[in-house]
Amino acid sequence: MAAHIRLAACVALSGFLISSTLGATASAASDPASSNGMDQPAVFGPPIPGIYRRPVERSVSDPFRMENGPYGAGNFGLDYATSPGDPVAAIGSGIVTFAGSVAGRIAVTVQHPDGRRSSLTGLSSLEVQAQQIVVRGQFLGRAQRGLQLGMREGDRYVDPALFLAVIQRRARLVPR
Repeated sequence: MAAHIRLAACVALSGFLISSTLGATASAASDPASSNGMDQPAVFGPPIPGIYRRPVERSVSDPFRMENGPYGAGNFGLDYATSPGDPVAAIGSGIVTFAGSVAGRIAVTVQHPDGRRSSLTGLSSLEVQAQQIVVRGQFLGRAQRGLQLGMREGDRYVDPALFLAVIQRRARLVPR
């Protein structure tokens, strides 16, 4: 049953990506402004609950923080307190655009249908490769000690926590 659902998700994702690509090609051909070679800025909507999930079942050891000035310290992702060998899953469906080593650390980047990109850095092994379609929750590899999840909208880093959790606020009456 899980394999059937995964196959259906891959087919749906493939259809979305093909139609998006064909639509972009057709609009580029018919839009004279797009022929200037400049990329048009992407417009990203608000987080949609249920699209993304946590990559590991570990606590966050260091949250997202924007830098304080051009030389200030910051953290452009969520750092998880992983142990070596922890399984790492895709946070959402998409296409793997990079899987390999960056500055001696193994990383994987996934382009999601909503235009956002997620990157997981600090893996000890990979089970996926570039151009592979993945679905939310699919096993990507194993973690080293400390895993970082970054998320980008275009070239701008955004707080992944905004996309991973649904904040539920309920009024609670308390007796006096």
